[in-house]
Amino acid sequence: MTGGWTLSSKSWDAIALAYCAASVQGLSISGAFRIDDTDTVLENLSQALPVRVHYLTRYWASIEPA
Repeated sequence: MTGGWTLSSKSWDAIALAYCAASVQGLSISGAFRIDDTDTVLENLSQALPVRVHYLTRYWASIEPA
């Protein structure tokens, strides 16, 4: 199994790209998340699940096992 990619909007004029490693794709989380503050969402994700978020650029994040 390979990792997966997700596109999300960081603002009205920018798109963010997130890569999720295959080894963490099976983890689940549910809730209401603000789509206008994806940095906070990813920070909370790393606190709730055994993952770490590695930023390659401001608009490109990689979600990997902790």
